[in-house]
Amino acid sequence: MADYVIPAVATSFAHYPQLESATLLVGQYDCGETHDAVHHYFLYSVLDQPDLIAAIACLDELGHDAVNLPGLPPHHDISDCFSQDQNHWDANGRAIQAFACYCQPDCHLGMALGQIFRPYAVFHRLGEDIEVELVGEIVQLSRSTAA
Repeated sequence: MADYVIPAVATSFAHYPQLESATLLVGQYDCGETHDAVHHYFLYSVLDQPDLIAAIACLDELGHDAVNLPGLPPHHDISDCFSQDQNHWDANGRAIQAFACYCQPDCHLGMALGQIFRPYAVFHRLGEDIEVELVGEIVQLSRSTAA
C-alpha cells in the first residue's frame, strides 16, 4: 500500500485541494486475465467522512456524485491525475495476497460494481499528512491463508 496507494491518494489531494478523503475499494472477479485478480477503485470526497452509499451508487451509473464531489469531476476522472509510474496495482500478484480476504466471494462482471467492490480503507487529509482508517472486514479466507 505504501508504494502505490498512499502516493496515489497524495497526488489526488495535491491536484484537488477541495478533497478531504479518499476511499480504497477492493473487489475480486474474473475479468479474463485470471479469476483471482483483485481490482481496486478510488472514491473521493470533499467530506471528511465520505458518503459511501452515494459514491457507490454513482459507480454503477458512472454518473456524477454531487454529494461527495460537488463542483468536481467524477471519481474515475480524478484518478486520471496519477502518472503511469504511480498507477501500478499488481492485481494478479501482491493485491491477491493483501486484499483477497476483504473481497466479496464469487463475483463476476455481470454484477453491479457496487456489489463487487467493498471498502478497505479511508484516507483522510490532515493538513499535509494523510491518516489511514482501515474499515475493511474479512469476508473470506484467502488462498494463502487457507492453505
